[in-house]
Amino acid sequence: MRILTYVVLTILLCLCKAATASRLIGPPLSIASYHSPSGVYALTVNPSQIYGQGKGSYRMLKSGKEIWAKEFDFTLREAHVTDDGLAAGFAYTHGPEGFLGEADDPSRGWLVVAILNSDGSPRVINRTPREDTLVLHGNPEPEARGSFIDLKNDRFVVRTVRSTFDIRGRVLEHWEVYALSSGMRGADIRFVAPTKPGNVVHWPAHVAPVGLTGLVRVVWRRYGGSSKYGDGVRLSLHDKLGREVWHREWRNEYKSESAQLLFDDHLAYLFPANDLAANEFAYRSMSEQAKLVFAVKPDTNAQKKPIVTFKRIPERVSLIQQDQQEKSTAALPTIERAYKGSIKIGDEGKNDQPSLGISQFEFDGMGRIGFIPNRSAQPYQFMLIDPAGSPALGIALPFGHEESMMFPQVAWVGEDNWVIVRASYKDKENSAAWLLNTSKRAVTQIAGFAGPKPTMSNGVVGGGSRGFVILGDYDSRKTAAYDSTGKRLWIIDNPEFTPQSVSIRESGEIGVLVGIVDQILVLDKNGRKAKTIELAAAIGVKPNYVSGLSADVDGGWILHDFQGKPPVYRLDANGKVKSKFAPRYADGRSFAIHGGVKRAPDGRLWTSDEAAMLRLDDMGTVDLVVGRAPDAESLGEIEAVVVSGAGLIYAADRRNGRIHVFDSKGSRVRTLKPAVGDFPIGENSTSSLLSVAGDGSVYRHVESEGFSSRHRFLKFDPSGARVGLQPGLVDDVSESWFFRRGALERLVLGYQKAMLFDSAGKVVKTIDRRADGRWLDALHDADVARDGSFAITATGSRQQSEVPSVTFYKSNGEPVRTIELPGTTFPRVAFNGRTGVLINDDKLFVVDVPTGEIRKLNIPDGKAPRWLTPHMSPDESEVWLLDSERKTLRRYVLSDLK
Repeated sequence: MRILTYVVLTILLCLCKAATASRLIGPPLSIASYHSPSGVYALTVNPSQIYGQGKGSYRMLKSGKEIWAKEFDFTLREAHVTDDGLAAGFAYTHGPEGFLGEADDPSRGWLVVAILNSDGSPRVINRTPREDTLVLHGNPEPEARGSFIDLKNDRFVVRTVRSTFDIRGRVLEHWEVYALSSGMRGADIRFVAPTKPGNVVHWPAHVAPVGLTGLVRVVWRRYGGSSKYGDGVRLSLHDKLGREVWHREWRNEYKSESAQLLFDDHLAYLFPANDLAANEFAYRSMSEQAKLVFAVKPDTNAQKKPIVTFKRIPERVSLIQQDQQEKSTAALPTIERAYKGSIKIGDEGKNDQPSLGISQFEFDGMGRIGFIPNRSAQPYQFMLIDPAGSPALGIALPFGHEESMMFPQVAWVGEDNWVIVRASYKDKENSAAWLLNTSKRAVTQIAGFAGPKPTMSNGVVGGGSRGFVILGDYDSRKTAAYDSTGKRLWIIDNPEFTPQSVSIRESGEIGVLVGIVDQILVLDKNGRKAKTIELAAAIGVKPNYVSGLSADVDGGWILHDFQGKPPVYRLDANGKVKSKFAPRYADGRSFAIHGGVKRAPDGRLWTSDEAAMLRLDDMGTVDLVVGRAPDAESLGEIEAVVVSGAGLIYAADRRNGRIHVFDSKGSRVRTLKPAVGDFPIGENSTSSLLSVAGDGSVYRHVESEGFSSRHRFLKFDPSGARVGLQPGLVDDVSESWFFRRGALERLVLGYQKAMLFDSAGKVVKTIDRRADGRWLDALHDADVARDGSFAITATGSRQQSEVPSVTFYKSNGEPVRTIELPGTTFPRVAFNGRTGVLINDDKLFVVDVPTGEIRKLNIPDGKAPRWLTPHMSPDESEVWLLDSERKTLRRYVLSDLK
C-alpha cells in the first residue's frame, strides 16, 4: 500500500510540475502605497519587475516628508504600516507561480516575510523555500493568501497554504505568527473552515483584526453547490488562537451569479472599511438591501463570546460593478453641438447579398432553414430561407438586444411551428419561450414556461412534432424535454460535467455532447441514460474542444471539434468514424464554422460561415452558397477603419479580408485584395488590425497560428499591390501597429508593453508604465498624432479589478497623464496631441490632456449605435466616429467640443 501511495503521489507531483510550467502568469504587481491608520506614515513599494519578482524600491514618508528610502532584493506584494512607522509584509522572489527566477535558477524561489523598523532597517527577514504543490494547477507552497497586523496581540500574521484541504475536506490555512516587538516567530495557528452538513464549502476571502478588540474578522465565500444550500457569505469573529467565537451567515445571497466573481469584483464594495469606528465592521447585503454595521463591545474579552450589536442602514445594493463605477461619470458636463454631418462609405458590387448573420440554425421538415440574425436589429427577426430559391420570410419578434439577455435560440417543432427560447445571463432557472407559426406569422409567448438557461449555442434542439429539448448550461445543470406546445415532459439534473451541445435522433433518443471528458451521453426519449460514447477512443485522438453535435443518418452523429484537425467527424450509432473532413470552399479557403454541421431532410450536409449558409459535398467542399458570397465586392461588415494622413479612408471587410479605400467624400478609390489562403473566411476578429503608413503602405493583421506563435501582417504597397506577409515585432500574445499620422514612425502595442520604432524600423523606446507609475496591462488601443505624441488605452487585469484607463504620452514616450474610465470595458481612442476622444459602446468622453478635464459627448440623434470607433480627420481638426452598422463616419469639430 505504501508503494502504491508513493507511486500515486509521484505521478501527481509530475503532473503538478507540468501544470506549473504551462500555467499562465497572474496579474502584474504595480507600484503601491500603504498608509498607517492615522495617515502619518506612508510606505511606497515600487517593483522593478512587472510580476513582483526580484528587487523592489522602498520609500517611507512621515507627514509627507521622506524619512528613508532603500532597495531590497524582494518586492512586498502586500504591506501594512503602524502608527509608529513599523512596516511588515510578504514577497515571492520568483513570483506567485514560482517560475520567474533567473534562467539558471530552476527553483521555485522563496516566500519572504519581512518586518522593517521605522528607519528602514530589517527587524526580521524570514525566507522559506517554496516547493511544487500536489494540488493540480496550484502554485508552489507555501503560498500566502494575505496578512494582517494585530496590535492588541503584538503580532504580524501571514496566512499561508501548504495543503488546501485537510483530511475531512475542509479548507485549511496555516497562520504564521511573528511578534511585532521582537520579530520572533511564534507557533503557527492551524486555521480550518467551519463544517456544515451537505455540499457546502467555505473559503476565506478576507481576514482583518477588529480594531484593538483582540478579535479577527473573517469574510467567507460560501459555496452551496445546490439550490438547497445556496451561495452566500459568512462573517465570523475569531480569538487569538483562531477559534470561532461569533458568526452570522447569509445563505442563498447570490442566486443568479457566481459567488467567486462577485467577491473578486466587489469585495471592497460589499465590505466597506471607511467611516467605521475602530470596533466596527460592515457588510452590504444583497438579500436585505442594506448596509449592516456591526459593533464589537470595546471591553469584550477575546477569550469569551463577544457582544456584537448591529445597525441596519437601508441602501440599494447592486452586484454589478459597472453600476458602482458609472456613478463617478454621471455628473460629467455634456457636449451637444459639435455634430457636422457624416461621410457615407461603401457601394454595391457583384455577387452581393446581405450577411445572414447566422450563429445557430435548424431545418424544418421541408428543408427550409430557420434562424435569428445575430445583428443588433431592434427588434430581432426570425428568418426562414429556402435553399431552393423561394423568397425569404422575416417575422419580427417581440424583443430585441439587451445586454443582460442571452441571444435567443430556435427549434423546429413540426409543420410551420417553431419555438424561440431566450434566457437571462443571470438567471439559472427561468428561460422564456415563444411559439411561432410561420404561415400565420404569429408569435405567442408560452404562459408559465419554465426552463433551464441553455448553453450559449446549440443548447436548444427541435425534434419536429415530438417537441424540443433544452440543454442547461454549467450554471443551471439541468436538461429538460418539452412537447411541441411547450409543456414540460421531464427534467433531469446533469452530473458535474461541461455541457456543450444537444441533438435529437429520428428515433427520439437524445445526444448530449460533454466537454472536458469528451463524451456523447446518449439518453432515451424519457431522459434515462442509454449509453456513453468516449470520443477520444472513437476518433483515435483526444479532441481539441468539442463544441457541436447533430444527428446523422442511421442513428449516427456529426461531431464538431472546434479548431480540431480535422474539425468535423461523421460517426455511426456506436461512435465509429465513417468520415472526417475540414470544410472548405472550392478554391481551398477555410472558414470558421458557425452553428455546427447539420443534415438536411434530403440528406445533404450544411453549415455556415455566419454570413451565408453553405452546402457541403461528402468531402466537405462547399458546392452551394445561400447568402453573401465570399468574393462579394461591396464593403460588408466592417472589421476596422483607418483614416490616413493623406485623407483616404481604409475599411477592412471582416468576411473576406478585402480593404476598401475611399476618399474623404466617400467615393471609392481602389480595393486591396488578399490572395487565397491569406485569411480564413470570416475568422479575423482582432481589433485595431489595420494600419496605414505615411507613404501609403497598408498592413493588415493576420491571426497568429497557436498561442506561442508570432503575429503576422499582410502588406500592400502604396499602389494597392499585395507585397506579402511580414512577421510581428513585439509580442506572441497580441500585437497591433499604429503609425504616426502622415509618417513612417510607428507605435507597436503588445500585451503588456509598447514600443516606439523610428522610420528605419529601429526600436527607440519601450513603454511599460502609466503616468501614475503603475504597469500597463492588457493594452487595447492607441493613436499617434502628427506631432508624435500618442495615447494608449488598457483594460487592466480583471483579477485586480482594475478600471480601464487611457494614458497620454509625449513623442519621446514620457507619460503625461493617466485617466481611469469607470463604467467602460474596451475603450477606443483618437488623439491629436491635445484632445483625446474615448469611446466604449455608447459612452463617449472628451479629454483635454493639459488640464485633465473630461466631459461626455452626447450623440446628436438621441440614440447611439451599439458600436462606434473614433478616428481623427486627416488635419486633426475633427474626430470622425465610425458607425459600422450604417457604414458612415460622423464628423465632430474639435474646436466645438467645449
